[in-house]
Amino acid sequence: MKGAVTGVSGLSTMAPMFIEDCCLRYWWRRAGRCYVAFGLIKRAAVFYDALSCHGSRHAMNDNAAQFLQPTLVGMTVELLPLQPEHAAGLLDAAADGQLWNMTLTVVPGPETVDSYITKALEGRQAGTVMPFVIVRRDTGSIVGCTRFWKIDAANRKMEIGHTWLSQSVQRSGINTEAKYLLLSHAFDVMNAVRVQFTTDELNEKSRAAILRIGAKLEGVVRHERIMPDGRKRNSIRFSIIDTEWPEVKMMLEQKIAG
Repeated sequence: MKGAVTGVSGLSTMAPMFIEDCCLRYWWRRAGRCYVAFGLIKRAAVFYDALSCHGSRHAMNDNAAQFLQPTLVGMTVELLPLQPEHAAGLLDAAADGQLWNMTLTVVPGPETVDSYITKALEGRQAGTVMPFVIVRRDTGSIVGCTRFWKIDAANRKMEIGHTWLSQSVQRSGINTEAKYLLLSHAFDVMNAVRVQFTTDELNEKSRAAILRIGAKLEGVVRHERIMPDGRKRNSIRFSIIDTEWPEVKMMLEQKIAG
């Protein structure tokens, strides 16, 4: 059919100029899957364009943030929109290393997993958060969690954070591919101009991992947050901006391929 596009969930659908806004939102929420493989986001951006009544290519807007959270599919991992039914899988993933005992980041445990999910979903409803579970494609098991948050549609920027992985898959390449999927979605689909990362100044492993994906160090944010144990945390801020993305993208693709 003329004007059809493919590559999302293996489906073919009409180009955005032929789809009414309300129908598109419903379709994406029910079946949206954004396939990303070595830099190719297969026409996903056109669906975001359709959310603007005037066909604007500046895809980040309140409706996009609130309604559209696709599944991001890579070679070894899938990032699935977080749902309440993922609670048991998150606990299994966090039990691999007893990660809820960590003091440098917040990982859900048996007593906190429900509130952890509820807060993330409240952010999604508000349009400022897109929370994902990280799933291994070979086993179908949840191995961690990550999200876009601090989504600022007006300024087309956001933060990638709240990322944690089961101990057994750390330094396995899963984090690199997950970050690649998120960054590809942010810059190539959501048309972001800035993506930032924030980590505890004491978390040397996290700081090194963020530098490895090509982010630039910006500085220290003093007393940026209060941790559950009451510690006033100084945070290290990193970022990638749109003009840097092509080079970062190429580097990440080489890492994934190699």
